[in-house]
Amino acid sequence: MALFFLQNGNLVSGFWIAFMVVLLSRRLGSESTQDKQALLSFFSQILHTNRLQWNSSDSACNWVCIQCNANSSDIYSLQLPAAVGLLGSIPANTMGQLMQLRVLSLRSNRLSGQIPLDFSNLKSRTGVGWI
Repeated sequence: MALFFLQNGNLVSGFWIAFMVVLLSRRLGSESTQDKQALLSFFSQILHTNRLQWNSSDSACNWVCIQCNANSSDIYSLQLPAAVGLLGSIPANTMGQLMQLRVLSLRSNRLSGQIPLDFSNLKSRTGVGWI
């Protein structure tokens, strides 16, 4: 038995409506669990003078200082200004896990130490700001 709906004077199959709902729900999905966990791990391991309001139950795409691609499936920009007050070394196995990261800005923070080896994983990176 087929299910049909009337839309703008035309019959639309229930299959197509269900298909569009699934397609849109995937399109409006959230970032990968790996990206979100990498950011939470980074922020829990590095010293900082000001707290970011990153709520683990919310999508990282809604967090301040984060930008995601159009369908919110990948984090492509992380810009943590001096106001965040990062201190010390960047923890390994955190930001290097953001595989689609293109822009990273850590300007005017008080970072020291070596750049973690896992930064070599960032193949999509097009810009890095350190100063």
